Amino acid sequence: MHKIIECINTFSVYISAIIILYSFIKVSIDLMDYFRKKRKLIKILNIKNKVLISPSMFEMKKFVKDWDLVFDEFITYGDMKAVLQIISVLNKLHYTFDLYTDRNVEFPEIHIGLKTNKYALNYVKKVCPTYKSWMESDGTVMLKFGNRLLYYRYNMYDYAFLIKLTKDDYYGRTIHLIFGGYDLGTYKAIEFLSSYSNQIYKRFKQGHYCIAVKVDFRSRAFDMVTGIIDLTDDFFNTSNNL
Repeated sequence: MHKIIECINTFSVYISAIIILYSFIKVSIDLMDYFRKKRKLIKILNIKNKVLISPSMFEMKKFVKDWDLVFDEFITYGDMKAVLQIISVLNKLHYTFDLYTDRNVEFPEIHIGLKTNKYALNYVKKVCPTYKSWMESDGTVMLKFGNRLLYYRYNMYDYAFLIKLTKDDYYGRTIHLIFGGYDLGTYKAIEFLSSYSNQIYKRFKQGHYCIAVKVDFRSRAFDMVTGIIDLTDDFFNTSNNL
């Protein structure tokens, strides 16, 4: 009986040691993966110390006393959530940031949103003049980049878009455009950038890119079966500028 108890205790010690070793290995792997993603994200962002950010802003025009035209700008909760999300990412990487203005163009840029971000929309139209967006009668939204066509519908699915312009794209600095069809796609795009930086870097290194990832409205999950939709060749096709 004593020997049985001794064997059980020895076995328990072995099991505990295995569990501790497994936990140590798992934590080590998680830490290695974290720092690997962090290094790749730093290379993708290509920010030395400071970056300029512009949020998506809705602009409303109204007349006061029939002659004064007033412009009101406001940001939605979803867009603000996306801005706070990118600020959180930048803080973890120890970058400083400021709001983008037309007069301050010496630092890399991050523009959140597209349809209601005039800076982001301006860059897209300059690089890809064939870009178009319209809504069909059934509520389906269509997006056209060169010869590629994507579509999405509210409460069904959205797309997270990530576009990177490098200093070689005739701007002399790195510019990131982060947006979705809806608020969901916008903040999921930031999540994809930070969580899947390894995959993005593996495919594009430090070059430019234009990618989209499908997002399910109900589960809020990325469609990794379809995976990364590469629109780079269509978006940066020089014939677009002819």
